[in-house]
Amino acid sequence: NFHRYQLFNTKSNNLDCSNEQWIVDDCESQSLVGKYIIHWRGEGVKGYSMQFRQLEFTNAYNAILQNDSNFGDGCSSNTITRSSSNINKVPASFQFADATPSVDELDDAFGAMQYIRALNDDSDGDDQNATTNTTSKFISSSSYSLNYSSNLVKAAQRCSLVRHVYKIVAEGDTYKSLAHSAIDQRLLNDLMVENVDDNSTTRSKTSWSMRLRQYNTTDNKGKRFGTSKRSSMSQEKEALNSMSTLLQNFKGPVKLKKPDCPLYVFQGLIPSSSNINNDDDGHIKHELVLSRLIASGRKTSFIAPKTRICYTRTPLCPVAAFIMCNAGRIKDGDNVLDPYAGSCTTLLAATMIADVNSTVGIDIADNTTVNRDDIVKDFQSRSLNVPKSLIVGDCTDLKIRNEAREAINDIPFDVILADPPYGIREAIGGGD
Repeated sequence: NFHRYQLFNTKSNNLDCSNEQWIVDDCESQSLVGKYIIHWRGEGVKGYSMQFRQLEFTNAYNAILQNDSNFGDGCSSNTITRSSSNINKVPASFQFADATPSVDELDDAFGAMQYIRALNDDSDGDDQNATTNTTSKFISSSSYSLNYSSNLVKAAQRCSLVRHVYKIVAEGDTYKSLAHSAIDQRLLNDLMVENVDDNSTTRSKTSWSMRLRQYNTTDNKGKRFGTSKRSSMSQEKEALNSMSTLLQNFKGPVKLKKPDCPLYVFQGLIPSSSNINNDDDGHIKHELVLSRLIASGRKTSFIAPKTRICYTRTPLCPVAAFIMCNAGRIKDGDNVLDPYAGSCTTLLAATMIADVNSTVGIDIADNTTVNRDDIVKDFQSRSLNVPKSLIVGDCTDLKIRNEAREAINDIPFDVILADPPYGIREAIGGGD
C-alpha cells in the first residue's frame, strides 16, 4: 500500500526501481520512533496543487540536507558554491501512504493525511554530536531518528502544501490501551518532568493540550473532520477520562491556545502497513493514534498579492512561488535570479524559506507598470532581505544578463526561477 515517490515524478506507479538501492533504518520499521503523519493543506479547487505535495516536500527535505556541507572548507557565504560531494549524494526518498479514509471526490477540500517514512537519507547526524560519539563513523538508531525528525521539521516549515506534521507516539484499539502504549513508548517523557534552569532554581513546566479528531467513524456518521465537523465535547471528555493513567503524569498546565506540546488523538485513521487489523467481517479496523504536533507549514498569506504594496494585474500565486522555490531546492547561501520577476513573488518566497545570499530580478516592464520602489518596500515591511538589484530590461539581452551577474560580483547564480509571460494576459512592449 505504500508507494515510492521519486523526485520530479508525479506518477509513482510508473517508476522503475530495478537499479535503485533503498536504505531503511531499523528504527523506522521496528518501533514508533520514526513514524510520522503529514496533514496536507486542502484545495479550494480540486486538482490545483495536490499533485505537487510530495514533490515539494521531498525537495525541501533534500535542500535541508544540502545546507550544512555547502558551508564547509572555510568558504564565506559570498563565495558559496554547490560542493561536488553534495552532487554525488543519493537524495533522500520517502514512502507515503494514505492515513485518512476516502469519503468523496471533494475529500481534499480539508486536506488529506498520509503516513511518511524515509526510504534512504544521507543525514550524518551531526546535529546530535552532543549525545553521540563524534569520532565514530556509525550513527545509532536513536541519533538517526532525532536528526531525521529535526530535518522533517525544517522541511515542513518551508512548504506551502504542508499544514501540519505529527509524530506518532502511541497506537491502540481503545483509549486506555492508547494511554498505556504511550507510557511504554516513553515518547512523552518530557511532559512528565520539571525543567530546571541551570542558572537558577526556577522550574518550568511544559504546557500541553489534547484534542480528539475523528475521521469516517460510526459515531460521526461517516463525516470527515474539517471546517464543518468537530468532535463533540462529550466524546473529548470521554477520551480524556479514559486516558487519565497517562495524563495525570504530566507536570505542566493545560493550555488550549498555543501550548508547548499540542497532542491529538486521531480516531478512524487507516492503519499503517505495519499494524493492519481486520474486524470480524474482514474490514480494515481503524485504529486510535496519539500524536504530537511537531511542525506547521509555511503560511503563504504572508505574501498574498492583496497584502503587498506592489500589486500587478497578473501576480503569481504565492503557493506556486513556494512550490517553485522548494522544487529548485533553494538553500542557505544561494544566489537566486528571476528573469521574469514581475512583482517578485518568487524572490519573496525564496527569502522566506532560506537564508539566501543574494536575489536579483529582471523584468521588461518599466516602473509605471511594476514599481521597483514598492517592491523594495514589500521586502522591508516583512523584514526580508531586499534584492541586490531589480533590473528593467529584456532577459534575452546579453547586456541585461551581464548586468544581473555584475550585481552579485560576476559569480554564477545557483538557482534560476522563472514564471515566463505567455502573452495571454500581459502585453508589454508592443504586444511582444
